[in-house]
Amino acid sequence: MTSQSASSTAISLSPLKEGIKKAYNTISNTYSDWTQTHHATRIKYLNVLLEHLNSGAPTPQSVLELGCGSGNPVTSLLASSQYPTNGADTSSSAPRFTVIGNDISQQQLHLASERLGSFKNVELKEGDMMDLSFGERSLDAVLGMYALIHLPREEQKDLLRRIHIWLRPGGYFLGNFAVEEQQSVFNHTWLGCGTDGGVMFWSSWGEEKTCEILADTGMDVIIREVVQDVEEGSDGEEKKVSFVWILGKKKQDI
Repeated sequence: MTSQSASSTAISLSPLKEGIKKAYNTISNTYSDWTQTHHATRIKYLNVLLEHLNSGAPTPQSVLELGCGSGNPVTSLLASSQYPTNGADTSSSAPRFTVIGNDISQQQLHLASERLGSFKNVELKEGDMMDLSFGERSLDAVLGMYALIHLPREEQKDLLRRIHIWLRPGGYFLGNFAVEEQQSVFNHTWLGCGTDGGVMFWSSWGEEKTCEILADTGMDVIIREVVQDVEEGSDGEEKKVSFVWILGKKKQDI
């Protein structure tokens, strides 16, 4: 695998997805700076996932990151993670993961490619996450931080079902969702996203329904925690936004 360039989908996007793509292309640098206040939360839950994954797996585990953005901080940490070593010499340590990073924005992936260019265990895939396809039981973990909330709610339900199919038995899904139910929220001005015709979009089933959907796919919800992010609004005022962070585990074969 290589991260030198991102493979691009040939599938045309819907007007909604095209608007989101334009939005993130426009604000890629601004968003990278703005989201730094959330890095601690992202890293915290990434570490939770890493603690659950088998550190003694005989070969690198396959991890898909949805909405990887610029690759900072999560993709970089996954790419640089190595198998534990008992000796002092780590020069020959093997990467713990093969990482697939997906994002709808080619500008975001351009930043990720620059950041991750030295890693041979990373593949970047451009396109709508709904157009991704993987083999049954081919992935050890899938994560989407602040990512699935950009999908219409029915697509969220469908993607969670497909993620369950992609995961190996005992594999994990990590993601966050809005606590409150939101059918559709549009914003043409968020971080200046509408300058070139972009629009930001969010939706959510809410905490209870999202957990029900995951359970219905065949996953056990093993961690469910509400975290308040402090965000700077368009008026410069800080506001608190609540997200539920969920770690789900695909049930083992009986």
